[in-house]
Amino acid sequence: VTLSGDGLPERDVKSCQTPVREGMVLYTRTPRLEAYRKIRLEQLLSDHNADCVAPCVTACPAGIDIQAFLRQVGNGNHEAAVRVIKEHNPFPSICGRVCPHPCEAACRRNLVDEPVAINAVKRFAADWDLARASNWIPRRAPSTGKRVAVVGAGPSGLTAAYYSAVRGHEVTVFERQQQPGGMMRYGIPAYRLSREVLDREIDCIRQTGVRIVTGKALGTHLRLEDLKRDFDAVYLAIGSWQPTPLHIEGENLDGVHMGIRYLEQVAAGADIRTGADVVVIGGGNTAVDCARTALRAGARSVRIVYRRTREEMPAQAEEIEAAEREGVELHFLLSPARIAHENGKKKLHCLQMTLGPADRSGRARPLPVEGSDVSLSADTILCAIGQSTNTQFLYHDLPVRLGKWGDVEIDGKTALTSETGVFAGGDCVTGPATVIQAVAAGRHAAEAIDSFLQKGYVPEGHTDYSCSRGSLEDLPRWAFEALPRIGRAVQPSLAPADRIHGFDEVEQTLSEQEARDEARRCLRCGCTDRYDCALRKEATDHGIEYVEPAHTRPYFPIVDDHPYIMRDPNKCIAFGRCIAACTEIAGLDILSFRMKGGRQLVGTKNGLQLQETDCVSCGQCVNA
Repeated sequence: VTLSGDGLPERDVKSCQTPVREGMVLYTRTPRLEAYRKIRLEQLLSDHNADCVAPCVTACPAGIDIQAFLRQVGNGNHEAAVRVIKEHNPFPSICGRVCPHPCEAACRRNLVDEPVAINAVKRFAADWDLARASNWIPRRAPSTGKRVAVVGAGPSGLTAAYYSAVRGHEVTVFERQQQPGGMMRYGIPAYRLSREVLDREIDCIRQTGVRIVTGKALGTHLRLEDLKRDFDAVYLAIGSWQPTPLHIEGENLDGVHMGIRYLEQVAAGADIRTGADVVVIGGGNTAVDCARTALRAGARSVRIVYRRTREEMPAQAEEIEAAEREGVELHFLLSPARIAHENGKKKLHCLQMTLGPADRSGRARPLPVEGSDVSLSADTILCAIGQSTNTQFLYHDLPVRLGKWGDVEIDGKTALTSETGVFAGGDCVTGPATVIQAVAAGRHAAEAIDSFLQKGYVPEGHTDYSCSRGSLEDLPRWAFEALPRIGRAVQPSLAPADRIHGFDEVEQTLSEQEARDEARRCLRCGCTDRYDCALRKEATDHGIEYVEPAHTRPYFPIVDDHPYIMRDPNKCIAFGRCIAACTEIAGLDILSFRMKGGRQLVGTKNGLQLQETDCVSCGQCVNA
């Protein structure tokens, strides 16, 4: 504080060391004090070797508190786990099946043995809830009287509808297809995502009061101008359904289909004669889904043609491996040149490719080998090289601003388009992405819409200060050597020979014991006090941003020498409140400051383990 008055010169003093006297005038918030506190906070945090938020949570696009729900499943509190997950994701069963789980790549358990099977545990908890007669549904806030229109019943639109309804708004979702689900229903095959699971989770959305109207397409049956007039806010989540053409001769021949259209028609129950020999062009998840779907549709031979190598394929590695186990062949470094009709078959002529320097995507650029020609015969050719958003109809309605690629342009911090009260998110903004990314966009939009309806404006959100121990490459390997090796849970699945005779789900759900054991493999990297940490709050309030320090931060092993009390020296700021509590409240005088590695840390006075001292486990040090 800054002290003045009582005839004393104005000066800065430490409030905890300055006795109060009559006539003092204290100033606690001045620019000079704030600047000083910021410097001191930066000094304290420069050696703070800890994770405010677990790396798995940071890696999750939706920001699900993974550490919390794993703890709940490990303890057998499955409903509590579902509540934690649904704070950020209304589709845990769906994402438990189709999420690419970037959280597992960031899991610190990678440094011990294998990452925690986070997605499989999430699927177990969600499936446990769906199997009950009454699923957990959040309590809806009192009605606000505000009306929200959502265009598109895919993952982004339904997520925005869910969180808007929970906040008390009246929500109507308009969907062009005859059934809701969007890409989850018409783009992801049933062998990956059971339609029963999809319907059950969409029904949970409806139970929050969301009204879903199908068979209504924007630009055909609906006009954005009318929606804006009839509703208080509009959310555009129309998805990316426009397939990217090959731009080669013969791509319009009979038997040549766009990949996403093929999946859509199969999902809708259309009778498509796939034929015995199928060639799929592309290397993404859609291409792999087309290949595996063609096998189930009766094809005897299915080949994927990709212009780069396996390492550059954007499809999930486990999906590629599953396709190979089912009999799909992969042909690399081939680029389609033209398609011809010869002897009752389609013939795909390709150029042999070689990899050159990296392009804008960071991947090696494929370059054609002059004079090469590789041909593949097929009854059906499926083109799955990409998708885009069809937003041209918006030019004839309200002039919502579009980006250079034709996607809807928004303010990333508020999800607002160029039209007041019109928000957008999901694939129509980012281009084709994952279900969990669409869910994250929908939830962000729901928060922005709620603020717009309740306050009349959308404030730009702030990011809390978060310290990190670094990436997997930054961490000391020796700190993980003492941890026991525990095998990762293996999800049961259908045998490859049994898969291609139908669209039954390939992967199955873990048993309760398997899920609990797997959840207990979590190392609990994130701080358990992340929502209440005073140090983090002060750092956030003072505008401090985490910057990877130039020096190597000291690391001290966690002191776990007591059955109930654990000390993490890496988070200690040597304030001494725990020492004072032990001495003045408990009257034991066990703790004191000790120097270790050039830092002042808290230890026992006599150097013994805490459980070997006179400690009575009162917990006053922990409370302090």
